[in-house]
Amino acid sequence: MPPGRTILIIFAAMKICFRVFFGLLLILCTQSCKKDHRVLDASVQPEDDLLTAQYNESAVLYGYAQNTVPVYTFNDRYKFLGSHYDKIFGKVDVGLYLNINTTLSNISFSLNPVLDSAAFVFAVDSKNFDGSLFSSLTFSVFTLDSALSAKNNYNTSNFSLYNPVPLPTMPVTSVKESSEGFTVRIKLDQAFAKDFISYPQYLTDNATMQSKYKGFYLAANAPSGDGVILRCDLEDPFSGLFFYVRATDTSATGRSEKFNFSGSSAVRFNTVKQDLSTAHASLKAQSPADSVSSPYFFVKGLGITNSRIMIPGLNSYADSTEFAINRAEVTFEVDNDVIPGGFFVAPPALCLLPLTPAGRDTFAIDQLATIDNARYGGVYSGGKYTFNITRHVQAMAKHRVQNNGFVLVVANPERLDLMNNNGILTRVIRRDFYSEGIVLYGPAAQEKAPRLKLSFVRLITK
Repeated sequence: MPPGRTILIIFAAMKICFRVFFGLLLILCTQSCKKDHRVLDASVQPEDDLLTAQYNESAVLYGYAQNTVPVYTFNDRYKFLGSHYDKIFGKVDVGLYLNINTTLSNISFSLNPVLDSAAFVFAVDSKNFDGSLFSSLTFSVFTLDSALSAKNNYNTSNFSLYNPVPLPTMPVTSVKESSEGFTVRIKLDQAFAKDFISYPQYLTDNATMQSKYKGFYLAANAPSGDGVILRCDLEDPFSGLFFYVRATDTSATGRSEKFNFSGSSAVRFNTVKQDLSTAHASLKAQSPADSVSSPYFFVKGLGITNSRIMIPGLNSYADSTEFAINRAEVTFEVDNDVIPGGFFVAPPALCLLPLTPAGRDTFAIDQLATIDNARYGGVYSGGKYTFNITRHVQAMAKHRVQNNGFVLVVANPERLDLMNNNGILTRVIRRDFYSEGIVLYGPAAQEKAPRLKLSFVRLITK
């Protein structure tokens, strides 16, 4: 055998011996190690201290409705406008504040312009509305006494910024479909429009124009039928305040000038009014006195209707021995039977918010961290809204927070940070993003009544 081959065979044999040796050494070391009793599992606990999970879903939620609760209305492109006779929530009127904006300078409509017409034009969402899309509405247009500021936050109860005397023209109009899509056109009073185009000294730039024409407030009324609340896109290319003019009486050609509802100085926000006289009898009758026997919970967007919710029995966990909460889940089911015709458009999401001792809503602990908020729930699915409030209930059991009840609201669960009017950064959720409403089974619904489903471990310490 050649010498080189002999050396290779010897080297391979030594390599195998080393592997066997270290393998046996590893086994001996492993077998000789003692169990680490710092590892917390059931095998290191005495038999009478094993962790046994317990389950409880006997706590039936109860509560009552709260109507026309003012909410922040954000300054963005999507805003609501209209009037609707809702068979559940009564008559709801949604008004709109806005100002007009331009990027042009020294706008002139000619020496003696002839006005054909002027109109607010709003592009509307034909798939997102309350009521009958093509219902006729009567509009009142008001001028503003106070300038709007993009730095301020406004809520839906602010009715103090406009001149209470409307412009003389009160147009009746409805949504129309054309090559521009679905739009609603609201005529501006002819005398006001003529005055606007006749004074170019107020149209030299955006700041000068807004100092003279501070903005408008539009209020709608449904003269008959169901009415409609429209979702308008104020930054759509077809949305704006349009003036249609000709240079002279005899001119066959005209031109239009558009003023936008968008820009760095643009301000847009909604107001809400609710008349309960035509609302569902149960909604009108709800009060704290009968909260335990209520057949329904009512919620509607824009702060129109919330439900104050109480979860019984939570204080007993805080007042007893220590608990570890594995799961705390609340599910609300939609009651199709109470909705006229059984047809409804459910709000995409709800939020279940804890209340402070002063009655103000705040975030559940499960909403604070991004990972927890992703599991918080509240999104509509299969006729239900389910919330995971495990961390918040655990905090109650450990006396970190009090059980002051909750409020159930229509809201986008995405958290937003905004600067409030005092310059303080505040985390909020949007309640002005959806206008839809829904009826949920209440505490009197027996099997379908909302319950707290609780899984927990009673911690026994010696």
